[in-house]
Amino acid sequence: MTSNVEILATSTQKLQNPLRTSYLSITRLSNNYRMAGSMSEYAIAAHLSAARTLMPLVVSVDVNKQVPALEKYYAPDVIFTDPLVYCTSRAQMQAIIATMKFFFRSIETNVVNVYHAENDPEVMLDAIVTANFHYFIGLGLHIRMRVLAKIVFNHPDGLITLHQDMWSFRTWTVAEVCWNGFKTVFTWVTLGLLWILRVYKAEKMKEEHQNREGKDDHKAQGKVA
Repeated sequence: MTSNVEILATSTQKLQNPLRTSYLSITRLSNNYRMAGSMSEYAIAAHLSAARTLMPLVVSVDVNKQVPALEKYYAPDVIFTDPLVYCTSRAQMQAIIATMKFFFRSIETNVVNVYHAENDPEVMLDAIVTANFHYFIGLGLHIRMRVLAKIVFNHPDGLITLHQDMWSFRTWTVAEVCWNGFKTVFTWVTLGLLWILRVYKAEKMKEEHQNREGKDDHKAQGKVA
């Protein structure tokens, strides 16, 4: 019988070529990540559903989605780690995630699958995240990465107390860098020309207004004379 780890490894191998990337070793996943076990089916279903739902909400640039999801699924003293940050509270996590909108214009999350530990309230989430930079920051390039997240629901209220992310990136091609660089330069040149045109029109209208006032004053002086 094929184990879930083998299924996940096969899924990863199929996705590897289209993404042109090397992924984190799936073999490091413990064999106890299965879809059933000694926990109640209700608890397992709730954990799997929460993990699948929260990822696209939290990993986004929309604060209106982030904040409610964090408050609904994460404990106040949650520990969140990824290759860049280490947070020891929900408030810190919220502050870090809220900054993503300043770097990315959009983030898309595709949850590939979720797996539940056999005897513990733990979920392993497998997702593909595509984050698109703002043109004025990252030349409009996008980051596409495989995310493996360990999520632990070890709170009396069933909230998340631990969230650990592991990332694996795909690389950019020279063509992508050149094309996105061209789009960025073109965008800024276009905006610059529009600004110059706006200033020119404003000055032209100001000059016409002054000339009109000068003519009116000249006519008024002629009538007085």
